[in-house]
Amino acid sequence: MALGKDTVSTQAADRDVPATSKSGALGAGIEIDGVSKRYLSGSRWVTALEPINLTVQPGEFVSVLGPSGCGKSTLMLMVAGLLPPSSGRVVVGGREVTVPLTDVGIVFQNHLLLEFRTAVDNVALQEIMRGTPKAEARRKAHALLDRMGIGAAADRYPDQLSGGMRQRAAIARAFIHNPAMLLMDEPFGALDAISRVRMQHQLEQLWMDEYRKTVLFITHSVEEAVRLSDRVVVLSSGPGRLVEDITVDVPHPRPLVIDEDPALADYSRRIYELFNRLGVFDD
Repeated sequence: MALGKDTVSTQAADRDVPATSKSGALGAGIEIDGVSKRYLSGSRWVTALEPINLTVQPGEFVSVLGPSGCGKSTLMLMVAGLLPPSSGRVVVGGREVTVPLTDVGIVFQNHLLLEFRTAVDNVALQEIMRGTPKAEARRKAHALLDRMGIGAAADRYPDQLSGGMRQRAAIARAFIHNPAMLLMDEPFGALDAISRVRMQHQLEQLWMDEYRKTVLFITHSVEEAVRLSDRVVVLSSGPGRLVEDITVDVPHPRPLVIDEDPALADYSRRIYELFNRLGVFDD
């Protein structure tokens, strides 16, 4: 079962689109070396994340999967340079992260679009702030919105868009400046089931066909992680620790429903069995 490309407007071919993986460009590699996080809660120290060692290759799509409170989002914020680690270091593209990264696209569960700007102007703002002329930035924004299947809604304001449309605009905003890395924190968690599957498909197509960026994807959905990822990194309940790093050896594109591929279904069962052994489902 696969969606067709009827949602992709041919108008995108007539506009400027950032450099693609077809030219050989890949994202930046990530090295997470002994990274942990502790914080002060009242008068006591709490460990949110035990030391993690993880390498993400350039152009690889890696999901970090685990129950709520295991430190997934904390790990992503440390990779982005938005939160300092308590120990260890993060290296992106060969450089240690000590300040917030700029060559990165970030997508959160909340779209964070500015309500007083249209979809196209929200997407273009990322480029304009980097010095791109407004007309050129808007051309790029239109191209990405077309590619995401919402070109016809480019001039609508966020409150005139569905939840799925708002998230597609947020993803376009993350891609427009052609970042070396994409960090996604539960980007589809607030969507209904049908919109969520559609968004997974569109993200996979965008990553696979156009923008082969390094992706660190935070989720608590086993099926979502297995369907999208080259690798699934499984964390235990908090304090989070890395319990398994699973390579999903199934080529892209993948079916919308993982049960249609026995190999994907096996990966999903394996992860559920792992969570069961860890006591994640215990009362």
